[in-house]
Amino acid sequence: VCFSFMLNTLAAAGMNSALTNVPSMFVNGTLSITVDTAPAPGLPAPKIIVQQGFISAYQRNVNWGDTWNLSIPSGNYTIFSLPVSDGINFYMANSVFTVVIPNVTVNCLITYHSS
Repeated sequence: VCFSFMLNTLAAAGMNSALTNVPSMFVNGTLSITVDTAPAPGLPAPKIIVQQGFISAYQRNVNWGDTWNLSIPSGNYTIFSLPVSDGINFYMANSVFTVVIPNVTVNCLITYHSS
C-alpha cells in the first residue's frame, strides 16, 4: 500500500511543476570523509565503510590525510573504520553517525588512536 502510494505521488509530482521544490529522499547529498594524519609511521591506509541501516553500501581504502567525497542518497549513515596495525601496535577509530541532507555537504573527520 505505501509503495503504491509513493509511486502515485511520484507520478503526480512529475505532472505537477508546483511540486518540484519539495525536498525528496531521492536527492543526493555529499558525504565528505577525511582521514586524519597517521598516528604512527608506516601504517597502511585504513579501510572506511559507509553503511546505511544494515547495508554496507560503500567502502574504500583512504590514504592518511586524504578526503573521500561521496554523492549519496540522503539518509542516516554510520561510518566504520577498520583497525590498522604496524605489526606491533593496533590503531582504531570510533564510528561516526551522521545524516546526509539533500544538496548539502556533510564533513566527517576520522581520527585513529592506539587501542
